[in-house]
Amino acid sequence: QLETVTKRQAENRKLGERLLEIRKKYKLTLLNVAEQLNVSASYVSNIERNQATPSSKLKQRLMMLMQEYE
Repeated sequence: QLETVTKRQAENRKLGERLLEIRKKYKLTLLNVAEQLNVSASYVSNIERNQATPSSKLKQRLMMLMQEYE
């Protein structure tokens, strides 16, 4: 179970790092992304810094949003 938690944390960290990369590359603000995801800008920031774990539903929305920019 510890291995599963560690794997999940690594996945979340990668997701946050990728989100930050895309946001910076396309000059999107935290607010731009937050509005598209229907969450607060501070929550987006927390995801990017690996301080929050998005729900599976939010992860799906994040993946869809990131695919739009890749």
